[in-house]
Amino acid sequence: MGLVANSRRDPDTVSWGNATFLVKRRDLGQAMAIDFLRRDDGNVAESIAGRTDLVCEPPHLMLLDRDGDGEAEVYFTTCDESGFVVHRGGGQLMVEQLGEPEAARLRVLHSFWFRQLRDGGWPLLLLGGSSALLGAVGLGLAALSSRFVGRSAR
Repeated sequence: MGLVANSRRDPDTVSWGNATFLVKRRDLGQAMAIDFLRRDDGNVAESIAGRTDLVCEPPHLMLLDRDGDGEAEVYFTTCDESGFVVHRGGGQLMVEQLGEPEAARLRVLHSFWFRQLRDGGWPLLLLGGSSALLGAVGLGLAALSSRFVGRSAR
């Protein structure tokens, strides 16, 4: 599967050819739903829902060109599943669940650290890494100085 690096996360509208769908999010308490509404009549063509408890991120969408045809496909991920929303023509949408091998290859795309780096988070990564290194050096120096202070007191 060749993915184009140019992707768009959580779009408000999705188009396949001349069919356009509005993307609306609904908070359901311990879950969140993403509805694809037909622009012409406002009816729900497809919905995706996922848990939002302490260990789960809300459902996300990402536009990816997975087959290299120049048209983005809608990749979704929830806490329990991932897949693609596919346009079947005539305003019909269908959810295609991914098998575990393909889902594992795409899982990195929605990880926190990948999003940070993709969105220009290199400075954040460098700051965090240098802070951790500086902290380790500080702890080492504190341990050494306490060792020498203990010897000079004897």
